[in-house]
Amino acid sequence: SSSSAPPATRQFELFRSWKAPQPPQLSTDAGGASDVPSSECAGPSSVAAHALCSLPVVNEVLRITGGQHVALLTTHERLAEVMLDESSLSEVDIRYEGDLEKEAEKACPGLSVLRATVLFPAAFAAMRQRFCEGGDEAFVQSLRQSQKWDTGGGGRRGTFLKTLDGRYVLKRVKEGEFRDFLKHGREYFAYVSNTPTALPSLLVKVMGAFMVEFMDRASKKDEKQYLLVQENLFYGKSVSTVFDLKGANRDQNPNGETENDNATMLDENFFRFNNGDPLLLTEAAKRQLTRALWNDSLFLQSINVIDYSLLVGVVQQPLEDSSGHPQGRAIEGDPPRVRWTLVVGVIDYCRQFRTMELLEVHLRRGLGAVLHPKPYKRRFRSSMDRYFVSSMEKYQDSDMAHS
Repeated sequence: SSSSAPPATRQFELFRSWKAPQPPQLSTDAGGASDVPSSECAGPSSVAAHALCSLPVVNEVLRITGGQHVALLTTHERLAEVMLDESSLSEVDIRYEGDLEKEAEKACPGLSVLRATVLFPAAFAAMRQRFCEGGDEAFVQSLRQSQKWDTGGGGRRGTFLKTLDGRYVLKRVKEGEFRDFLKHGREYFAYVSNTPTALPSLLVKVMGAFMVEFMDRASKKDEKQYLLVQENLFYGKSVSTVFDLKGANRDQNPNGETENDNATMLDENFFRFNNGDPLLLTEAAKRQLTRALWNDSLFLQSINVIDYSLLVGVVQQPLEDSSGHPQGRAIEGDPPRVRWTLVVGVIDYCRQFRTMELLEVHLRRGLGAVLHPKPYKRRFRSSMDRYFVSSMEKYQDSDMAHS
């Protein structure tokens, strides 16, 4: 078999990091680089970060928490109460005038900030406190600086930014998708509040939703952007190959783009990668993957969502012996022995079903017929079941790692 792909008989361990690795220490110096972004790294994310620290947003969070800073809410139960509080505002609008405008100019160099909208400020703050390493405050620090990010294509045509620390991805979406999230936001928080303890899930969590409007002072150009901020699934991982799987054949290069080694590959490339075979998982990993995908797809059908994908990253790590040294080759001349791990997560789940709009998208991307949420769920489940199969061997321990 090719040295660039694993043999068909190799076990693939399944790995999904529920919490990001411990972040570096953040500077508390008011003049530190972590507090004031450079003009090159300022932009939509710095506006969003400033909006989270604005008085209207801070007061809304304090109103729902009973005057407590969200960092003082130490139990999952209390954070879940804030996430599910129906009296919380679904959106807070901020207009930058007077002193607030001057503050924003310092925090967002090179920009004149005009307006921002923060969706579900209290619910998101509680969610970030629970799921983000370092809590809500560390998230805001990360958000202050970002840069453009090339995802490698694969049919994912949004405009992306990534925070400089690599922990979060900002996806620019259309206003319709932003409004869709506003419509089903409360159902989203209800579902996420039960994961992963009560409900195994692979959703790559959306950690914030913003509309930002600003003018670039250099170009004098006004911009209005709708942003969803989500976990970077591959943060801290050395991923060699990426797949974006929907359960349907798609044109790998719908715009005539040239393939490259870093391109995200689609369903039709998946079996080709493994020499025509599905990927083998341990029985425990297969069970956990199936349970999570069934939970997530059922939830997404309930809120009328289609077009979601399973993002899969393949990680190769050299096998080590008990002393931490690389294991030798089984036979002289063989390639080094490696451990194959999959990093997986469900993405692109904020667009609700609209027949005419989705028909246009599907035709443009070569996706074929538009499926309603229920048949889309069935096809997605069936395809993932074929793509990942359980090994015939018995294993005592689960190979799905949780951090």
